[in-house]
Amino acid sequence: MQALLGDDDSDEDTFYDRTRRAEKKQQQSTAAKAKKEQPAVETYDTLQAKKELLEAEMATLHATIEGMTAEIERQQKVQGDEDDLDSYMQGLTATKATPEAKYKLDKKYQDMQKVQI
Repeated sequence: MQALLGDDDSDEDTFYDRTRRAEKKQQQSTAAKAKKEQPAVETYDTLQAKKELLEAEMATLHATIEGMTAEIERQQKVQGDEDDLDSYMQGLTATKATPEAKYKLDKKYQDMQKVQI
């Protein structure tokens, strides 16, 4: 029956649509499909540039991880020497390097090493 009468609930119906929303939506979807179909060509120069960016990011990430490791060790050493309230107050004002944050950075660094290979 719907084949004869048509589907009245369709979003594609433009008879009463003065905003032309359905047509715009269709144009956007066709533009997105066309954009996806054109893969970017990777040349040696672009791959070298990506590699250099990855290596630079890995170096900064590695330095951050080393700094966090030293900060965590320092925090553990200081916690034994200070009062609980003093350590809590210093923790509020200073950025705290946590083992969880270090783990996330380590995971990201390992993922970058996999991509580099």
